[in-house]
Amino acid sequence: MESHHYQPVPTDALLACLRTLLQQELNSVNNENYLLPTLFLLCAFLRSKKIESNSEGLRVHVWPEDSFPIGAGLGSSGAFCVALSGALACYIGLKDMERINSYAFAAEVVTHGTPSGVDNTISTFGGTLVYQKSPKVEYKKQSNYLSPFRFLIVNTGVSRSTKAVVNGVYEAHQADRVSFNGRFMAIQDIVDEFLQLALDEKLTDVSIANLFRRNQVILDQIGVGHSKIDRVISVLEKYQIGSKLTGAGAGGCVVGILPEMLTQVDLLSVMEAITAEKFQCFVSTIGGKGLIFE
Repeated sequence: MESHHYQPVPTDALLACLRTLLQQELNSVNNENYLLPTLFLLCAFLRSKKIESNSEGLRVHVWPEDSFPIGAGLGSSGAFCVALSGALACYIGLKDMERINSYAFAAEVVTHGTPSGVDNTISTFGGTLVYQKSPKVEYKKQSNYLSPFRFLIVNTGVSRSTKAVVNGVYEAHQADRVSFNGRFMAIQDIVDEFLQLALDEKLTDVSIANLFRRNQVILDQIGVGHSKIDRVISVLEKYQIGSKLTGAGAGGCVVGILPEMLTQVDLLSVMEAITAEKFQCFVSTIGGKGLIFE
């Protein structure tokens, strides 16, 4: 595995300064979760940029080219931080992917408090990664085992704070370490089984679906489920689509793997059944290129 070193996390004092600056500049801050990491990254990258004394400042316009669910467990904040880090790095003549990823992680800390680092890492490097946070952050790039498969992403429409969900799990773990450690080990077993199937070239839509189902049972036991997630999973099961929550849980999105033999007619039926429940859905593949400079 490759060692990975992140930038020191932003201090509470720094975050307080950034919030004060935002309040001074804006009458009301309606989207602090994105303005704070943006301001942090601007300060981090542009501090090395020479500003002429007669400069009137630098205007920065940040916008997404495509719409995507925010706060839904799809890693939107990680992708945002990587894209902005990459753009600013390019502006100052730095195209070091490791550095870009490190700063993106630091910006994620501004947003989430204690992010895993997996969203920014996969957004930076793309493909498929085996990611490990403890005892130290490491990742190993894999063959793109999942590229042949199609997935259905369903947005429950239930927004939640990743920070709040993670803190809730942490507190529950502190209260019952034995039970939670057993569940965490069971999740690790699922990851190990997935990797072994992939290495043995025995990975199928059926095997992935079963791993999804097992994982979801444990996630419910951990306490990050939601009634809307249960409803989505129930609808998908009628079409033999194994699924699980993605992201922090407690709302957000559900990901289901589409059976290889699922016809286009059946897929349309699935999507109609989902939309009839007032959920949004779309078909996706996995294993994009990550950060690219154009």
